[in-house]
Amino acid sequence: MPEQLRISLTRNPEILPDEVLEEYEPLGQEPLGEGAFAVVRLLRHRKSGELFALKCVEKYPLRIRNMISQMQREVRIHQALSHPNILQLLRVFDDQSYLFMLLEYCEKGPLRTVVAEAPSSRLNELEAAFYFERSEERRVGK
Repeated sequence: MPEQLRISLTRNPEILPDEVLEEYEPLGQEPLGEGAFAVVRLLRHRKSGELFALKCVEKYPLRIRNMISQMQREVRIHQALSHPNILQLLRVFDDQSYLFMLLEYCEKGPLRTVVAEAPSSRLNELEAAFYFERSEERRVGK
């Protein structure tokens, strides 16, 4: 399968807010991933050593496309979600240029990647059941 062309409208922030850096240490400058409107950075909690993902959304591309309200809606919905296989949104930070969403870290990456790496880009029934089961004891990537 040919590699997809990826275009991100968001720049990777050079500096993270002090309120993030007080508790979390950035691991590398390169993003874990990127989408059209966000890059995701890997952080380590300074006290516990636990890993987290920081979704960094640049506001300017959203403003010029009149999409700020959509981003606000995404945050509200994500804060209300509670499912063992959906990453928990833990905190939201905001500065003049970026919106930062602190998320649980999923070592295996997005479900799209897991499926793409599976034979014939399909999960068998047992694998699919694992990811969509509502068990509280089991979390994806944990």
